[in-house]
Amino acid sequence: MAEEESASVDEELNPKRKYKGKHVKHFDHWKIEKFDPEWVPCLTSLPFQLSSLIDQLLESGEYFLSDEKKLAKQREEKQVKQAEKVAENKKKLEQAFVYLRNQKHITRCVQHGYR
Repeated sequence: MAEEESASVDEELNPKRKYKGKHVKHFDHWKIEKFDPEWVPCLTSLPFQLSSLIDQLLESGEYFLSDEKKLAKQREEKQVKQAEKVAENKKKLEQAFVYLRNQKHITRCVQHGYR
């Protein structure tokens, strides 16, 4: 009985731990980090996560389109881009012709002595 009392006194003074100290600390930190991201400064400084490609397709409704409709939409977008490019090139070409006409006029004036 004296041995049992001495054993219980030893346990009170030095209770046996279920886990080592590092393990318990790590587990507690993990819990805190998981449920409270503001606790960890590196998590608060991360940028907002962008939505995935599938999320974007779901939002726009393209996810449920058939392959034919997807191809038709791509062709339409391509035609719009081509039309914009053609208009831009025409504008550049017209500017070049105006410049050439002005140069011809200036050279004729210089040749005939006009200003």
